[in-house]
Amino acid sequence: MVTESRNRVFCFIYSMLHNIADAEDVYQQSTIVMWNKFDEFEEGTNFVNWALAIAHNKIKQFQRQSGRQRVFFDDSVMQLMAETYATLDIKQPPSERMEGLLHCLSKLADKQRRVLRLRYSDSVSIRDLAKQERKSEAAMVMVLARLRKSLQSCISSMLSRGMADG
Repeated sequence: MVTESRNRVFCFIYSMLHNIADAEDVYQQSTIVMWNKFDEFEEGTNFVNWALAIAHNKIKQFQRQSGRQRVFFDDSVMQLMAETYATLDIKQPPSERMEGLLHCLSKLADKQRRVLRLRYSDSVSIRDLAKQERKSEAAMVMVLARLRKSLQSCISSMLSRGMADG
């Protein structure tokens, strides 16, 4: 069950931390807790939900211990995201999706990569990003939505063809 739920749990953790190395560390810590507390898991209930709850707690612990108080989502949003991840059917390992993302990012124009970096890596607010780019906030939201859709399409296309064809 741990192996079967790995992709969903890892992707959830990564979506909260935005750093693959940190996500791997938190996933490993979560897995240790799952193994140690497996006797507390109620057979017949949803294992993925149980695993995501453990991961959620490990994410919060990691953020407190590492001094990373730059939390992207409050607890209610994290819970909603965990519920969503529990229903996803994620087939490709995160490394393949990450490789696809990096490849697709390399195809973008420098300005597009810069906007994505500012928003998602540097956590620049939509308001501040819109000011920097001399756009309205609504226009900036649309730019980001188009970039995400473009990346999603590129990654899906690469994964369906196989990474070797990318």
